[in-house]
Amino acid sequence: MPARTGLGLAAGLAVVMILVLDAAWPAGFVYAAVCMAVAAVALSELAGMAARVGVPVNAPLLVLAGSALFLLQWAGWAAPDTFGGPWFAAGLVPAVAVGAGLAEHVLRGRIPGAIESVGVLALGLIYVPLLLGFLTGVRLRWGVSGLFAVLAVCKFGSSGAYFFGSWLGRRKLAPVVSPGKTVLGAFAEVGTGMLVALLLSLSPLAVLAPGPSLAFGMLVSGAAIVGDLAASLLKRQAGLKDSSPILPGIGGMLDMIDGLLFAAPVAYFVLAVCGAGG
Repeated sequence: MPARTGLGLAAGLAVVMILVLDAAWPAGFVYAAVCMAVAAVALSELAGMAARVGVPVNAPLLVLAGSALFLLQWAGWAAPDTFGGPWFAAGLVPAVAVGAGLAEHVLRGRIPGAIESVGVLALGLIYVPLLLGFLTGVRLRWGVSGLFAVLAVCKFGSSGAYFFGSWLGRRKLAPVVSPGKTVLGAFAEVGTGMLVALLLSLSPLAVLAPGPSLAFGMLVSGAAIVGDLAASLLKRQAGLKDSSPILPGIGGMLDMIDGLLFAAPVAYFVLAVCGAGG
């Protein structure tokens, strides 16, 4: 636990430094570069997991298409008149990538595994860059404050779940998929997320009033729990505890962003529905 806590604090400090630097440009250039790299690493890990269960995926195609999808989504948010908005890229890139994946199997005459291989390619593009693209919408509509709110609710909520679940949790939340997660930990995650969102609403970084902020914290942290379990499902099928060992004590890049992937679209729509400034 001390090693994980130390790494978590270091990662948190790095994120804060990135946000401070990113705030210098309204278009979020630093955010775009960092998140594109994060998406590329996460997609590479996903391709590795697929290979472990006998589904060979064209990893370079997946990483290239995923990086392009994220970057074009960001460009669509930043300059909609030039790039046709984010949803143009959201449809174009997956269609081209899936077509390229099918064409590869046709040209190589490789029939076995074609459905599974192209299926994982499509899954990866939807699961990582497309969902992460909603976080881009938060960044460019509600600024660094909105982005920080999503990250803070997800990460502090996850920490609350870890500490309370490890110490006091008994009843398992999803014992087959994720044996370490408890019902108490889930309640602690939602409660911590709501508290963090409320505190932010009372700070200079506020993007929501106190009342709506409680709904924001509850729904975003709840979505993060589902995202965490979804990633655990994929890792269990691959026989892995972590998506990769690049961050000792924490895991891989996908482990770092799994909850955030599901939380991002929920956060975007809550902010939009609640009429947050931006």
